[in-house]
Amino acid sequence: MITIVGLGPGQSKYLTNEAIAIIESASVIYGAKRHIDIISDIKTKASKSSYVKLGELSAMISESITKGYENIAVLASGDPSLYGIAKYLMDKFAGEDKKEVEIIPGISSVAYLFSKIKQSMNDIYITSTHGKDLSFDTVINMDKVAYVTDSNRGPVYIANRYLDAGLDPYIIVGENLAYENERITLSKASKLDKEKYYDMNVVIVIKEDAYER
Repeated sequence: MITIVGLGPGQSKYLTNEAIAIIESASVIYGAKRHIDIISDIKTKASKSSYVKLGELSAMISESITKGYENIAVLASGDPSLYGIAKYLMDKFAGEDKKEVEIIPGISSVAYLFSKIKQSMNDIYITSTHGKDLSFDTVINMDKVAYVTDSNRGPVYIANRYLDAGLDPYIIVGENLAYENERITLSKASKLDKEKYYDMNVVIVIKEDAYER
């Protein structure tokens, strides 16, 4: 059995009890280095291995299956089903009945950021600019949109798309969420620092008349 364990936004205190139980009982644990660091205080007899590329992870899991490991845990940031690793691993290993892979949800970075800015998630539209050019035609007029980003299509890219359309909504940038160097920036799109480099982030766009004061 492969279990994808959502770790939440970045600290062990955000782990669910079920996630901790899976980690404690695992035969082998795979995750990016930062994921392995998050669970360092959890007692487990499982061997831990980190990976950089998804191809490496896939090979590690295949080898563990060949060796007969019964409880394979794969650590994932946030909620693995929300623009996370879950789909990749389901496509690779779940089989037609999807019984070979379990998913333990975690607190997503989007939910975490909304809790920090004390705004409602009602009617939110969630999308991603990670690794792709998003067509903004479908989202530009929505009241609230959350974006999972990458280093090339982040806060400045998103803000400029709205400005190009003649709109100036609120842009909330959450960087390094739940880590010690967490930073949350609230700005109008027109006032966002366009020269700044933004670390690993999530972006929320809220139209002015939808922003809850």
